[in-house]
Amino acid sequence: HWMHVPFDEAEMVKIQYGHAQHRAVSMTETFVVQPFGEGMPTEVQRQELAEVIEYRAIELFEFVQREIKRSGYHGLLRAGAVITGGSSQLPGIREIAQATLGLPVRMAKPERMTGMADALRSPAYSTSVGLLGLGLEMDVAESGSLPNGQSPSGIKLGNLLGGFFRRLLPE
Repeated sequence: HWMHVPFDEAEMVKIQYGHAQHRAVSMTETFVVQPFGEGMPTEVQRQELAEVIEYRAIELFEFVQREIKRSGYHGLLRAGAVITGGSSQLPGIREIAQATLGLPVRMAKPERMTGMADALRSPAYSTSVGLLGLGLEMDVAESGSLPNGQSPSGIKLGNLLGGFFRRLLPE
């Protein structure tokens, strides 16, 4: 990719300096990255990073818009779209999504599960936590109750994960 830095550093740069709207970023703001190998540290304009993020975000949401149209749901999503994952926290991403999709957009945040560490309440984990919750709901729908007789509203995430992983192990 254009900065020629390891993936972990690119991810840190995105989190620390990323913005999805390049016009919202100062033209004078810079940061330093360490390229692969023994190359010299390189100064990068934050606005240049924001341009790359903005164009990729537009490209992604245009793809989503085409898929919505192809699926037959175009014009039927009155409640709008929900964005998830770590990139949903990028400043400006919601506005780019709204402008590109022509829909109201909100960011998903994990909710409704007790015993969940604060770190897991981050939008970065919304898809994972949501899928675990869906799995729990499907178990309850199939069996009528949880294996330990606990009510679904009182389930703790740790118990859910423990049960999930136990089912993966051979008996």
